[in-house]
Amino acid sequence: MNEALTRDEKACESKIGGMEKLLADKKKMRIIAAASLILGILALFCIPLFIWFLLYVPMGIAIALTVHAFYGCPFYFISHANLRLSVKILEYKEKNPDADTAVLAKDLGLKENFAEHLIKKCIAKGYIISSED
Repeated sequence: MNEALTRDEKACESKIGGMEKLLADKKKMRIIAAASLILGILALFCIPLFIWFLLYVPMGIAIALTVHAFYGCPFYFISHANLRLSVKILEYKEKNPDADTAVLAKDLGLKENFAEHLIKKCIAKGYIISSED
């Protein structure tokens, strides 16, 4: 009996730790996206300067930063949105640990396949400890 209680306490601690880790990842993702966008804008304004002075290496770096910012940045925001959904899933799993994916998807307004994909990502990143372990 004492062993089962300890296992339940560990599961509860891991869920709380999972939420903290998820929120830290969400904050890190926001910082990366903002920094990428700012560097891209700065690089965009530097490109004409580098062309004027024929500085090819800095010009190449500036172009690469600009491309990364304006093509890579939306992917950071998409990931950020998925992290927001992961927070909702983790909160739902804390309240209803026995709920299956279909019920979770219906209650959160997601498609079942997408909810299952997000749950697998949460398990892979360690936000949720799977019951199979």
